[in-house]
Parts: sequence; C-alpha cells; structure tokens
Amino acid sequence: MTREQWESLPSYAVSKGSAIGFDDIIAQLNYSQEKQIKFANSDIALSSEWETLHMDLFLAKKKKLLTTTVENPTKTKIAHALHQGQKQISLISPKQDYHGIGTGGSYDAYSYDKDIIHQDDELLSIAQMIIDTGNDYVPEVAGVLRVGQEEAILCSSQNVYAEDKNSWITLSVRALGTDSSGHGVQAARTMKQFTPLTAAHKAGSIARDAASPQKIHTGKYTLIFDPLSLGNLVSQYIDFSSIFSIESGFSCLIGKLGQQVAHEKIHLCDDGRHPQGIHTQKFDAEGTPTKKTTIIKDGILKNYLHNTSTARKYNTESTGNAGLIAPHPWTGVLAPGDRKKEEIFNDAAHALYITNVWYTRFQNYLTGDFSTIPRDGAFIIRKGDMVKSVHNIRISDNLASIFAHMEILSNAVEQIYWWETDTPSFVPYAVVKNVNITSSMG
Repeated sequence: MTREQWESLPSYAVSKGSAIGFDDIIAQLNYSQEKQIKFANSDIALSSEWETLHMDLFLAKKKKLLTTTVENPTKTKIAHALHQGQKQISLISPKQDYHGIGTGGSYDAYSYDKDIIHQDDELLSIAQMIIDTGNDYVPEVAGVLRVGQEEAILCSSQNVYAEDKNSWITLSVRALGTDSSGHGVQAARTMKQFTPLTAAHKAGSIARDAASPQKIHTGKYTLIFDPLSLGNLVSQYIDFSSIFSIESGFSCLIGKLGQQVAHEKIHLCDDGRHPQGIHTQKFDAEGTPTKKTTIIKDGILKNYLHNTSTARKYNTESTGNAGLIAPHPWTGVLAPGDRKKEEIFNDAAHALYITNVWYTRFQNYLTGDFSTIPRDGAFIIRKGDMVKSVHNIRISDNLASIFAHMEILSNAVEQIYWWETDTPSFVPYAVVKNVNITSSMG
C-alpha cells in the first residue's frame, strides 16, 4: 500500500466512527521501517529489516472507553473494527471520571534523518568498527545496532489533524572477557549525532578492567553511578510521576506535590521536545502538543504527568503525555551538576563505581523500597584509582533515599536507552552516599 492510499485512513476512521455514534474518536496511523544488525562472538550474525503499518483507535461513548489496533488497515478493516467496537463498548462499565480528549494546537519541528534507513553499507561498516574497537580490549564482542524511521498521522473527533516524522539509531554493545563484561549504549535521532565507537571503547575498557573480580563486605557505601546505571533509576522515578502510577497506587510520589522528594540539587523533567531525544514527538496520543514538564525542581515535586481527561479531573492542564491508555513520560532529563567526571573519581576517598544495573524490582512501590543487581564491571575507587573489581553484589535500598542523597552530579549528560531502560533518559554521573549493598548470592 502506498502512502497516497493510507494517508486518508485516519480521517476516514474518525468520520465513520462519528457516523455510527461514538462521542470521542482518535485514529493514529503509524508507518515504520526498521533495520537491525546483530553481532555475536565478534562477528556479524544477522542483518534484518521490516516495515509495519497499523492504526491505533481510541473510542468513547457515554463515558465507556475502548482501545483497539488494526494491523495493515484498509477501509474495510477499519469499518469492521468500528462495528465490533460498538458491540464491545456496550459491555463495558462507564468511567465516571473520564473528561474527554485534547483539542490539538501548534506543533514544533524536530531533526529528522530521511536517509538513515537507506545506509546499508555504512551500517555494516559501523558494526564492524564496533567489533574491532571492542576487540582491542577483550576477545568477544556482541550487541545490536538498530535504526528506524516512522511516519504518523493522527485525526480526532475534536478536529485535530497532525503529522509527524521521526528517525532514530540505537546501539547496545557488550564486551566479554573470561570472567568479566562491560556494556556501552548510544542513541541518537540522526546519523550525525551518533558516536558508536564511544560506546565500544567504554564497553571494552570496563570488561578489561573488571577481570578477576573479588567479593566485598556488605554494608553502606558511597556509590558513583555511571549514566548507564543511573538511567535505569531515573527511568523508574519518572514513571512514578505519571498520574496513572499515582492513581494505581504504584508510586512513592503519591500525595507529595509541593514536598521535598529529592536533594535540593535535583532538577528532573520530562521533555517530549528534546532535540536529541529518540522518543521526541510533535504530539501525544490525543494530538496535544508535547512539551517540557518540570517534575522535580530544587528537590521539590512540582507536577504529575497528565492527559486531557486527568488534567480536567484535577483542575490542571494536560502535560502532553497522553498514551492511548494512560499518560506516560517521553524522555527523562536529569539536569547536570558542576563537576567534571574526572573530579568526581579523583575526589572519591572510597567509593563503589556501578557501571550498569538490571533486574530492578520493587518490594514496596509506595515507599520506594527496591533492589537491583549491578551488571558488568563494578569497582572500588580510591582517589581516581580502580583498586579492584567486585562482583556478587546487590543494591538494596530506597529510591527516594537514593535521590535524597544525590549531592554530586557531573557537568555532562548522556542519553541512555536499552531494554532495561525503556524511557530514554539524559543523565550525568552521580555520587550517592550511604547506599546499602548486600550479596546477590542466595
């Protein structure tokens, strides 16, 4: 199906849905092209590509809400989905606090790389350079290089019509030694912004330095969080600011608007307009323009993330974070501090450097009690020197406490995105005191 054939489908869905009696309708068509190159055992293992076309539908009638997706939509499929929706929505209980959808607005333009998906030879060359760079440090390199483009057209019963184009390229690279590993990531909207060898050098050097890891005593440590490890925690914290998390009872930020929830040096926002953010978009799932929303300023919780309906419920404004089902963050941005990375390490009298974490799990969402396992290299640092690498440890602490003790931040940030950090985040290096370390071994 050509673009000329599918670009009229969203307006058709809205017109058809209105005619059969829905009060509110949103139809968003997404066409994407993606390619990926996987490499393992220091060799390119797989190169694949695919394209998808689907339409997301939001339907409301007498405060009854329904969402559905039509794959490879045609007018016949859309009409069928709408008629099925009419039957299904009659069985749904009304959502009494539903207050409608957005009315659109003016949209900014962002960087878009129209050629990024067509550079097959360059992508293969980049993958090989990543492998070669990692092999300068350790024998084995693995990872995935992924690139994509997307076009979106959104129409709604509030006379909203909006179009957007986005592009992205991401890299997750792992360097593997005999008893050690390192991880590096890169994410950008355009090929010009992409610096993959930075990630390869980082992964390789961590794996090399982490050889022969040792056990350490459990207890309280001063931690230096790498942006890769901190990005995981920032992603979790900003997810907690969605009004969906608040109303569902899965957040340690419930009832804390206007209160101190972090150190006074912490400034955290959600930025749907970040010029380099790989999830940056012109509009949310209602067609409301995205924007930059302050979550925490000077350590004080300022805002939750809203769509139009929840904003009206709480007598505030939409933050442009609507998803098809619930509000969600676009891109977390933790403001940098004033310290150079080298100064942070050189000033550490005795610290534990955490390069990466995974399996972050919460024992209590309301209090923020959690644990996470440091993955890849972790090191004892004294005055800038890596005294030894360590393993078999777990961070067992409290998310609110982590941010309350985050007093030192580096003056530069990195965009972090991989499968353990599904909300991209721009984060610095950070020093956090009095963090509880336990053993990861049963």
